Amino acid sequence: MADRKVWTKEEVLEMWPQAAGELRGFQRHLEARRAGITADQLGMALQLASVEFQRLQVLRVREILENMLLKENVDTWLNLPHQDLGNRTPQSVIDEGMADAVVTLLENALIGLPS
Repeated sequence: MADRKVWTKEEVLEMWPQAAGELRGFQRHLEARRAGITADQLGMALQLASVEFQRLQVLRVREILENMLLKENVDTWLNLPHQDLGNRTPQSVIDEGMADAVVTLLENALIGLPS
């Protein structure tokens, strides 16, 4: 049996936007071709994948923060307004489904990019 690639969490997060777009294109193709799987079924799978992607992003936020801060300070940081998030709290941005913005902010901080 050939070795199978095991994707890291970071690789999945990086590839997700392109993969989601490709799946949406395939969904439209299925609608036109009436394939064995329905477009609704694929749409449901895409929604579930989006939920999982969001969950992975939240885990990535917490993972970065736990490496930068004491674990007991993570929730405090998440609930303080941040200038680069329009003075919104990182938690509110995450709750609005935009955890990617918080991940980007933190990853930039890790590599020393100014905000």
